[in-house]
Amino acid sequence: MENLYFKNKGELDSYIDKHSVKELGHGIEGKCVLLDNGYTAKVFHSPKNPDLVLQCKDVEIGSFQFSEAAAIVGRDALAGFAVNAPGLELGIKVPKDQKIDVMGEHLQVLADDLYEAGMAGILIRDFFEGNIVYDYNKFTVIDMLTCLYIPCAKCPRENLKTVLSEVYTKLLDDFIFYNPMCELYYENNRLAFYNPRDYLQEVKKRVIDFTGEEVATFEDAEKAVLRRVNM
Repeated sequence: MENLYFKNKGELDSYIDKHSVKELGHGIEGKCVLLDNGYTAKVFHSPKNPDLVLQCKDVEIGSFQFSEAAAIVGRDALAGFAVNAPGLELGIKVPKDQKIDVMGEHLQVLADDLYEAGMAGILIRDFFEGNIVYDYNKFTVIDMLTCLYIPCAKCPRENLKTVLSEVYTKLLDDFIFYNPMCELYYENNRLAFYNPRDYLQEVKKRVIDFTGEEVATFEDAEKAVLRRVNM
């Protein structure tokens, strides 16, 4: 998709209204709208520097959906356009019904991509549960203003902790603080951020050893732990 140029914000609003399929949600920076061309438009509450909006447009990393184009009025970007990523925001749907083994594989892909982005100088900041979607096949970081490109910088550790902590909070916090699982608390566990596949296998094993029950999903693990502590 190429940049779109408008005379004023009213023209942009008319374009969005004409091509809107549905509104996806509001945030601090603006609202997101699914368009009939398969792109998501993020219409900003205040004008942005086009260079900021498009700073990562030529970067291709599987777990990221960067803005490819912008809506330009004068020297300002009033919206950004990115290919729509399938799935639901983590703040809307927490996938506790996913199998722990499968989630480990999906989080490993995400972790590897977060590391790659960090090594390329892409820093993730101001991240929250609305900046990532999951469709039971993969995670995608979607907010085009969440990332800041810093040439020559390397920040893989920051990216891994920023994003994966948010995911683990949703998946694990309802049972990870009970003994003996608390020994595996993710914030102080290097394995959790660099090797989520092995980390979640360790969590699963600890739950089984503690409860004496076989578990497959995060829901299973949570229920088994709560039964055990309430005996």
